[in-house]
Amino acid sequence: MLKNRVQYILLLFLAAILYVFLDGYFMLLVLLALALLPLCSFLLLLLTRRMVSLTAEAPLSIDSAPEIVYTLENKSPLPAAAVEWEMTLEDNLNGGKTGQSLRGFIRGKGKEEARLSLMNARTGKLTAATKKARVTDFLGLFAFPLALPAPLNIYIYPEFLDIAQAGPNRLESDGDCVNYSQSRPGPDVNETFALHEYMEGDDLRKVHWKLSSKTDVLMVRDFGLPLNSQITLLLELMPPNHSADGEELSLCLDIFASLSAALAQRGTVHNIAWYDREYEAFHMEQITELAELQIALPALLEAKSYDAEPHALHCYMQKAADSGSGVMLYYITARPDSALISEAANIQPVRTIIVGDGETAGSGIPEEADTVRVGPNMRPELAI
Repeated sequence: MLKNRVQYILLLFLAAILYVFLDGYFMLLVLLALALLPLCSFLLLLLTRRMVSLTAEAPLSIDSAPEIVYTLENKSPLPAAAVEWEMTLEDNLNGGKTGQSLRGFIRGKGKEEARLSLMNARTGKLTAATKKARVTDFLGLFAFPLALPAPLNIYIYPEFLDIAQAGPNRLESDGDCVNYSQSRPGPDVNETFALHEYMEGDDLRKVHWKLSSKTDVLMVRDFGLPLNSQITLLLELMPPNHSADGEELSLCLDIFASLSAALAQRGTVHNIAWYDREYEAFHMEQITELAELQIALPALLEAKSYDAEPHALHCYMQKAADSGSGVMLYYITARPDSALISEAANIQPVRTIIVGDGETAGSGIPEEADTVRVGPNMRPELAI
């Protein structure tokens, strides 16, 4: 804005010098026009500024790259000039931010769209926030602020990779369960998930008669959902020491979701687990079909990386590991801790999938350990 004003003043000054030296009627008209033009442009801006708006949305599409669509609307029959705005994109996974300045033009009454492609965005959640927005006059000399669009949460879903199949299609769990879902009921009568008042259609066999006699209200139990599947996928969201751009963590998410999808398509019941730094909570969900994975993905994509303990593997061993169940743990990480992995391997079989540079990733892990190393610039060839 300041640059435009300085340039216009210089143009006006040049026209004045030419008029002095040429002393012509034409130059006088040019000088007067240049002097009155900003006033006319400002008056037109005054008449249209309250009729101009800027909105933003991120339409969901599985057939094309994600994008942000900005809509510029002018409700006035008079033409408006340009709309300028600044926006930032924050990567929820690693906290990185990028900014961009955008400009759109709008004529008379109607709407115009400006699209920002997110084709190169990595797996995770992005928050798009508009910091400044203004409508300018035709000369770019004056501007008035516009109401800012609400921030957008954009989910970049994982790219499902090809996972080779090995072993039986179904693995049945056995033994007693020590872990139950905190979010869904199930069929296990040994664990109570929740209690609620009797409603029409409830199974009378689920009535809690002892509690009902005390409260004089018929209470019904929802039973627990056991999490004793023989396969658990565990995601570690600690970034590697040598990288801060989130590339390895994004690939970790892709591998994690791909393994779960491959198991679900085979009909193998399994658990997925990760640590949520923001809420300091360890999540474990049972996946029996692909639809359940799709429901769980938004919560997974909202998880943030963490650079300090506790590790997700440490939380898993404390809260979710069943030492007597013979669980097979697939541990996906870009920053392996050899001591912790060895400790977990003493409890149950662990296969560690290490994502990162081949020269540094997995340093300190014993050669005999069950590990797979995956570079960020190559697609993994994994078998389950």
